[in-house]
Amino acid sequence: MFSFLGLGSASAVAVLQQYRTAFGLLAIALLGVSFYLTFIRVRSHWINRLLWGISVIITAGILWYLH
Repeated sequence: MFSFLGLGSASAVAVLQQYRTAFGLLAIALLGVSFYLTFIRVRSHWINRLLWGISVIITAGILWYLH
């Protein structure tokens, strides 16, 4: 019944729940690397900066919601 409803991956989510902090830190670290590559290392196009800002907002929103 659960596999028919698409809930078969619910147990996988429960297993990964203990790594939520590590995934959050990884997301923040990757945003830091992308900030360096977008703003510091090279002068990038305005669309790259816009997409970086959107990704920061989305990541911060998800991390705030899950906290």
